[in-house]
Amino acid sequence: MKFEDLLLEINGFGRFQKMILCLSFVGRLTLPCHFLVNNFIASIPPHHCDISGLDAAGVFGNLSVEERRTVSIPMQADGTLSSCLMFPEPQFYLLLNTSSSTGLPAEPCRNGWVYDNSTFTSTPATELDLVCEKKGLNKATATIFFVGVMFGAVTFGGLSDRFGRRIMLLVSYVSGMSFALISVFSTSYIMFAVLRFLSGFCITGIVIVTSVLKQRTVRTVVAVLGKGCSAASFDTLVLYSSELYPTAKWHNGMGYNSFMGCVGVAMAPLILLLDDVWMGLPQVILFCIALGSSLVASQLPETRGRCLPETIEDIEGTRASQVESPVLSQENEENEVEG
Repeated sequence: MKFEDLLLEINGFGRFQKMILCLSFVGRLTLPCHFLVNNFIASIPPHHCDISGLDAAGVFGNLSVEERRTVSIPMQADGTLSSCLMFPEPQFYLLLNTSSSTGLPAEPCRNGWVYDNSTFTSTPATELDLVCEKKGLNKATATIFFVGVMFGAVTFGGLSDRFGRRIMLLVSYVSGMSFALISVFSTSYIMFAVLRFLSGFCITGIVIVTSVLKQRTVRTVVAVLGKGCSAASFDTLVLYSSELYPTAKWHNGMGYNSFMGCVGVAMAPLILLLDDVWMGLPQVILFCIALGSSLVASQLPETRGRCLPETIEDIEGTRASQVESPVLSQENEENEVEG
């Protein structure tokens, strides 16, 4: 007996199925926060070298803040002050001619940086000084998080089959929340990166388990209005992907699917660093990947009006010809009789 037949025997989409759908929706409300926080983590506010060390002997006197920066920080070609360099000693003659600062000897910041906190009071970049030569580490934080998501997708799929979905869902909720909370109190970049990895690893269980729970009760996805078109298209992708796997391999299949998807997400922040080579290079690479993925996806089978596979045998038996749903088969027979 197929799953569709069993669903009809229990009166279809009933109160239990609706409860599962609502609970999974409530649980997934926290997921966008984990993913969107990477945008704030990667934010680097305007900054410049801390020049207080140059005024050890009070040489700045009554100079204003702007004048102190002029004599202490070299000017870039676009007319802005450098964010990563400073003069070894104050160049007071620049107060008369600031354009002559080009070509003067400069050195990396000695005593850290001063940040503009008008937009963000505190970010990992400002707390851990992830700027200038450490700018790559700031970008890598998002990559580390999605690598955790990637490995969590594979791990939680198998663990859910072995220990049960309810247990692994609770483990994901508690551990993901705990690691995210502890990361706020990180005292070093390594500690912060490890905790972000563990956060991504643990919250993946919420995605895997709730997706499968919803698939077991209903075959359609209701796009959440607040998530917009982008999230709706992602939900459609998750739904379609699950329809390609037999019921017996749902967990593992969705886990591997998420694993491969997270490879691209983890590499995206690193690809953006290629703008130092050419400004348009990251966009060209991302466009080529999207185009190639679309061409490959166009070769996947259509699942509309088809009975979803329950076993490996169903997959192997429907490669050549898909099995039609009972409703469509009955309609076809009636049309043939009328014809």
